[in-house]
Amino acid sequence: MIMKRILELMTVAVLSLGLSVAQAQEEAPDATLKLSSGSVAAGIGFSWGSGTLTYQGRTYPIDVKGISFGDVGISKVEATGKVYNLKNLDDFNGKYTAAEVGMTLGVGGVVSVMKNQNGVSVELVATTQGMEFTLGVSGVAMKIVSSPSSAKMHFSADELFDFDKAILKHGSPSRDQLDEFVVRLKTLTFDTVNVTGYTDRLGSEESNKHLSLQRAEEVKSYLVTQGVDPRKIRAEGRGSADSITGDRCKGNEKTKALIACLQPDRRVTVEVDGTREAK
Repeated sequence: MIMKRILELMTVAVLSLGLSVAQAQEEAPDATLKLSSGSVAAGIGFSWGSGTLTYQGRTYPIDVKGISFGDVGISKVEATGKVYNLKNLDDFNGKYTAAEVGMTLGVGGVVSVMKNQNGVSVELVATTQGMEFTLGVSGVAMKIVSSPSSAKMHFSADELFDFDKAILKHGSPSRDQLDEFVVRLKTLTFDTVNVTGYTDRLGSEESNKHLSLQRAEEVKSYLVTQGVDPRKIRAEGRGSADSITGDRCKGNEKTKALIACLQPDRRVTVEVDGTREAK
């Protein structure tokens, strides 16, 4: 009778454990992972070096060190993963060690479960049959790659302004790009925004510098109306300096052909320094 009761309790425990595992497997991940870029080394196999992490609707580039797959005959392998217990983005960074490696999937392929020092776990899957993950001796290092510290965009002055004018136009591709740039700028914190206007070489140096500064100031004013802190914006006019066309466009007479040839020189650049994701 006692033995029967023990067996009953053991059966309940096993069923409960199986249910818990099934529930864990069905739990929605906090983020997803994709590894797709890497290299091949003799005797090692395909080794990943980078990938992407998708978290709360945004995708971040990541750097990966210490994980490879297979040993011969593979030139490219993609792996996907589910990330659990990721409460803060910074918690993803760290050294991951194996919890379970080499589990075979029912549809073929292999899964590796890793966990880092912050309690974040990654369930990584590659569906290439007959191969296994190989983790580095000291673990797998994964981290989010920081955004560049600066970003620079060029806008065609011919699309932003009428010829020889400094009033912003509506409805041009460059104006649309400027609007998109402002939207992106609002997702960042930054140190300074440098707006620089340029002209072509036609006209006097004095008038060109004046026009280029007017255009830079116009773009600055627009950024301010969109909520950018004016204390962080610097406007400069450089006239015909830093020509893009160089000596490619011949002549000095203001013909339609020459004006068209010099079009790339007429531009406004906006450079944002010290960019980082807003928290």
